[in-house]
Amino acid sequence: MKKSVVMNLVLMALLFASFSCKKDEMADPFFIRLETEQGEIIELLPVTADGLSKSFNVKSNGSWKISKSDNNISWITINPDTGNKDGSFNLFIEANPNIEKRTEKLSCMIDGEELAVLQIEQAGRYPDFHVTPTSPEKIPGKGGEIEFTITSDVEWDYAIVEANWLIEKSKSSNSLILEALENDSEIERLAIVKFSLPSLEGISQEVSISQGGMIVWPVADLLDIVFKADGTAEDVSALRYNIITIDGLAMTTVYSNRFERYIARFNHSPGSSVSAGYYKRDYTTDQNFKNALSDGHTLEAMFMLDIESPLPNNEIKMFTSHQSGGTGIMIGNTSRNNSIIFLPHVGGNYMWANSNITPERGKYYHVVGVWNKEEGKAHVYVDGELKGSVNTSGNFQFPSAGSTWFGVGADPAGASSAHTGWKGDVVIARIYDKPLAGTDVEKLWNQVKDFQPVPGDIELSEVSLLSKRVQVNSDYTIQGEGFQTGDKIKIAPVSGSGNEYLCDGTVAGNLFTLTIPENFTTGKYRFFVVRGSKELDIGFATLTVADKPLGEPQVIAHRGYWKTSGSAQNSVAALAKAQQLDIYGSEFDVWITADEVVVLNHDPTINGIRIENATYNDLKNITLSNGEKIPTLADYLEQGKKDPSTKLIMEIKTHSNKTNNERAVATSVQMVKDANMTDQVEYIAFSIDVCKKVVELQPGAIVAYLMGDRSPQDLFNMGIKGIDYNISAIRNHKSWITEAHDLGMTVNVWTVNSESDLQEVIDYGVDYITTDEPVLAKQMIENN
Repeated sequence: MKKSVVMNLVLMALLFASFSCKKDEMADPFFIRLETEQGEIIELLPVTADGLSKSFNVKSNGSWKISKSDNNISWITINPDTGNKDGSFNLFIEANPNIEKRTEKLSCMIDGEELAVLQIEQAGRYPDFHVTPTSPEKIPGKGGEIEFTITSDVEWDYAIVEANWLIEKSKSSNSLILEALENDSEIERLAIVKFSLPSLEGISQEVSISQGGMIVWPVADLLDIVFKADGTAEDVSALRYNIITIDGLAMTTVYSNRFERYIARFNHSPGSSVSAGYYKRDYTTDQNFKNALSDGHTLEAMFMLDIESPLPNNEIKMFTSHQSGGTGIMIGNTSRNNSIIFLPHVGGNYMWANSNITPERGKYYHVVGVWNKEEGKAHVYVDGELKGSVNTSGNFQFPSAGSTWFGVGADPAGASSAHTGWKGDVVIARIYDKPLAGTDVEKLWNQVKDFQPVPGDIELSEVSLLSKRVQVNSDYTIQGEGFQTGDKIKIAPVSGSGNEYLCDGTVAGNLFTLTIPENFTTGKYRFFVVRGSKELDIGFATLTVADKPLGEPQVIAHRGYWKTSGSAQNSVAALAKAQQLDIYGSEFDVWITADEVVVLNHDPTINGIRIENATYNDLKNITLSNGEKIPTLADYLEQGKKDPSTKLIMEIKTHSNKTNNERAVATSVQMVKDANMTDQVEYIAFSIDVCKKVVELQPGAIVAYLMGDRSPQDLFNMGIKGIDYNISAIRNHKSWITEAHDLGMTVNVWTVNSESDLQEVIDYGVDYITTDEPVLAKQMIENN
């Protein structure tokens, strides 16, 4: 029994052992897999060059370990790299400093057996590859160079895509210079330059290059005036015409930072008559020039009108050749809305191509006037746009005799005078032989439209520099709006050689006053306003150093004071009005009739009657514009006696023959003697024989010669005590002023009306000024 029990126990133990072994043989195998936090199984991990820091989950049924293929690899960090069953680890991958990609295999093991693999592929960094410029400026049609700067830490190359007009000029490790050949077409063309890294496929940079068409610019083949530093001007067209400079105080040239050239600046009273201060191109005898104008032409001007609105009721002309004909660009009067106008004379009439644009002060305008004879049109363009047109028919009419010249700064008024003076700047003055098309006008505008004010430039307006006699350590005053305290004036010789002077000064309103420095010498100087590091050219003036102060000139009313109500030229009323002004004298003109009566009139005829051939009875009922009958010398002397302080300046006119001249002199002188007015009456004449006859008949009489063709010494030797010359003659012979004064003679200048001309002759140091503007002249002398 016991034996049976024991046997059963042994049998049960063997059965249990057998069951346990089978159970072990049936256990699950070890596994491991890696998952993202979202549960996705991961076996390949792409990583950017910037690196990675990320957590991953581990699914496993055993104790696991994650290993790098090489423990020396430092750019991968696994934390933790071991665990038991399910868990997680952080994977940190550093940024790849290399251009090439790199890889690594992570082994996932249990009990030393690799059960899973994570393949890591990290991209290489993008190379340091930059090309500048990326958007280069357009290359002009005439050709040019473009330089690229290339930054790259690997070798680079380039290719030009289908553009044989771009060629390599030079290449280095960090630059490429390409040269564009001239574009012989007016059509713009494009090219692409492709920069690449041969060792790295797919990395490239493309740059587009454009080249403008070869624009055929219109050429000013008739006239192209350029202003110069010394105040003169020249024609730079192929014809190289002579440009005459009529120098004057109201004109200067200044260097414009904006336009990068010298420009002309005029300071005339707008629309006034002027005797100086303009440029002229005389074409009187140039038939080729006339032919070119007469079959169609184009005028181009760029200007600035320096006048506040409202503009005066005057025509104001900057570039014209008018006078009963001609052509030009101008500003109309108020009846034309003070507009910019192109005005050719065609078919017997002026043809008004009106832009209907009234210029604003300080603004520059580019204006092109086109007369197309074949088309029968006149056009005016402003800043590249067509602003006005007018139909034309017929032939071109040239200006009247003596006015066949183009003026810049004023319009012709005969051979030696001008009017409708300009106030402001002129930058361009050009003439083209043919009528330009609108596309050509646009090209002209494109040449100048980008000239803009320079930021930070000094801004002044209404600047006036006076050429005058000065003394060392005396004041010299410049007028201008915009001076600031602390400004200085640099004075530099126009010639470029000689001393420069930097002068402090005081600012009072619109006046800057400096002191003429020691060792200053006579010369033509250019003036600059200096403000900090900035300079502004304001023009030039001629300063003559004098040893002694100048005397004040005295005023003579030309033909009396007739520019006032109730007066008329050469009238008794004009004398009476002049006597009220407290001036030196009143000038008048006399002729003698056939019956020995001396009468007043400027011209040899009146109402069609030749005075020296007529009797007084033929003339006595002729009425002047103020209602007064034609005066006799007796009438004039009678009025003169009422105010002995006003001198009577008698011009004995040049008659048609010697006999009549001598009759006029003898009768006039005798009448003065009979009236006991020899100390009050002075004589002037254009005829040297008349002057000599007066001296003969009235020794000691004050007699001055008018013609302007003899030196003071010549006249002094004849007993003539004064020169009385036109302002042009005085300008051309300034030394005669000193010569006359050294001889004890007087100097008178006529007929001086504009402010600039008046200031000019005041500064000359003359003794008398004959003017149609006696009130203005007196005021200016008092102000000086």
